Amino acid sequence: MPQLKFPAHIDVANSQIQFIEVTKDQLDSLAFHDKRLNQGKPAISTSNISNIKNSIDNSSMSFIFHTAFCGSTYLSKLLGQKFFSIREPNIFMNLANLKRTNPRFTNDTKLLNSWIKKSLSCFNDELGSNENLLFKPSNSTNNIINHLLDASPQSKALLLYTDLDGFLVSILKKGEAGKSFIRNLYNIFSLDKSPFAMTDFRKVNCFTDLQIACLVWCMQMHVYQQIAYSSYNNRIKFLETNTLLNNPKLAVRKISHYFDNQLNDADIKNLEQLGLFSSHSKHRDQNYTTDIRKQEYNQIKQKYRQEFEEINQWLNNSLKPPSIPSQKLHLELE
Repeated sequence: MPQLKFPAHIDVANSQIQFIEVTKDQLDSLAFHDKRLNQGKPAISTSNISNIKNSIDNSSMSFIFHTAFCGSTYLSKLLGQKFFSIREPNIFMNLANLKRTNPRFTNDTKLLNSWIKKSLSCFNDELGSNENLLFKPSNSTNNIINHLLDASPQSKALLLYTDLDGFLVSILKKGEAGKSFIRNLYNIFSLDKSPFAMTDFRKVNCFTDLQIACLVWCMQMHVYQQIAYSSYNNRIKFLETNTLLNNPKLAVRKISHYFDNQLNDADIKNLEQLGLFSSHSKHRDQNYTTDIRKQEYNQIKQKYRQEFEEINQWLNNSLKPPSIPSQKLHLELE
């Protein structure tokens, strides 16, 4: 298996991008290609930002953006049959945090866009030869969606999301880990100047985990609203997760067609033989189907029935969630 140079980390102090060595099999076997991919792998080379040439103006790239817990990893693995699928690369998190916390980039959009374009060029140069690159960034990097789209003018994006109840169910399913995750996500998103970020941290500390989860969902959907109002024309489509998960074979055909690289009957059959339609996207040894997912959903809604009644009452009295983007912007599967 040939070794690949994978852009792994941005060294801001030295204005460099560091590369590690991986194989395609290693990338395929991992759910995410974030900082965990970098662990134990020394940088084999570096490139100075100033020396990286733009190579993406005429390149075809695809993006799956998401709001967490909506099947994005599952979809990106299915599409890996036709695309070179890169999931949550660490470099995108580096760039998202530069926008959040580094005044040099926060105050200079042109500079940020330049670094994003050059980062994408590194992926294109090292991994994009004769490949259709598909990126699934972390939802923690949704603050740079517009920058990624602007940097790759030929790209298309699918913006996947779950409704609020589905988002809350996913948090509750994960128990204490879900509660910790959602509070950390709130802290990250609060740096993005969202209208749903509370200015009084003492008040936030008194909120329940479900209240925090509602704020996080609203923060993400607010970003989606902004993208919906932007002039990306036919380059963006939205999709609600149930539309994907209730009929994944049809969905993956339509999505791959939208991304200009359609899966055929043989591809679908191969995905079936690999067990990708019937296993968990993050745990291949765990069976997971639409029926199992629906059963889990109903069990959580019943178990936490009182909590859902209380959170809906709070929503109606205290919070006005952003509306879902227009159905005209949704990908049609029929």
